[in-house]
Amino acid sequence: MTGQERRTQTREEALTREESQHVRARQQSRANMLAVVLMALAVLFFAITVVKVGGWL
Repeated sequence: MTGQERRTQTREEALTREESQHVRARQQSRANMLAVVLMALAVLFFAITVVKVGGWL
């Protein structure tokens, strides 16, 4: 079975409610982790900028 056939077959099959909730929970978990990583990068860039400039003001 090729990749295209698997994708077509998967699209045609409906997920059960439990499977759908499990997939949604994983997506939400990944989204939350990505938000944490992005916020950490923003804080890091801010801290580097403050250090380079030499202070808050």
